[in-house]
Amino acid sequence: MTVKTAIKNIPLVPAIYKKISAMGKVRVTAIGSCFCSFLSEQLRMRMPVFLNAHLAVRSDSACDYMDRKIADSKLIEYYLARGMWDGPKEALIGGKEVSYTKFFAETVLKRYLDGADFLKYRPDVLLMDSHFDQYTNLFRHKDGWRAFFGRIGFVDKEIEKEFIKSFKYIGRIDAKESARNVQRLSSYFHAKNPQIKIFYMHFPLLPGYLPTNVYKQDQMIRQEIDSISSKIPNFFALSIPISKVAPLTDTSHPNYSSEIWNHFYPEVYNFFADRIVEILKR
Repeated sequence: MTVKTAIKNIPLVPAIYKKISAMGKVRVTAIGSCFCSFLSEQLRMRMPVFLNAHLAVRSDSACDYMDRKIADSKLIEYYLARGMWDGPKEALIGGKEVSYTKFFAETVLKRYLDGADFLKYRPDVLLMDSHFDQYTNLFRHKDGWRAFFGRIGFVDKEIEKEFIKSFKYIGRIDAKESARNVQRLSSYFHAKNPQIKIFYMHFPLLPGYLPTNVYKQDQMIRQEIDSISSKIPNFFALSIPISKVAPLTDTSHPNYSSEIWNHFYPEVYNFFADRIVEILKR
């Protein structure tokens, strides 16, 4: 069986397949968490998707790139290499035990290296999700750009002093600012391609795993995104009923994360992928 035949046999795809084939690969740009990565994998099973860039940062950090406030990856690497975090010494990632500190540092740095050229592309589809705006706390460098270090600490007090001089803790993003950033990013890519379809995924938060203020932040972001949705051409805000989301507790599953709440079984990503295909098929 050829790849094209396999794609045609996936539910929902046949009606759209001719249209997709005629335009070649669907060019996708993503701004957001690993949710976008998992979703892209499911979309690839339904149509010929080409993910040209994935910038894994919060919405305000993405806008920093538009304002030419580019994060200094070497400086970020310098402090990550010398930092420490509260947490287990080992973490179970994809069924393997790895050094938590090493994994955290390398994962954070990767966000600034991969996808940093996202603004140059003219995608057919823009994917965004709310996870980083719901949950992450950032630091602002004295030059204006923002970065994620988690709850970083330092054994070396001189390095800690250097860090405090260079960075100011700014915490979680305001929900109204988050929505303005989404609108601004959408407008940028819409100007490059007026036919673009923009999909914003509300990251599902399982109850009982996170502090109350994170759930409140999620509700405020949902309200603000609802208030701007009609103002953005071809913009679709998608969410999944929480009753359809099961905690991923199988440690052997490739999507497994020790935090449980931040990764999901494929059924969750399938739900969003099916909604996207339905919209593209119109």
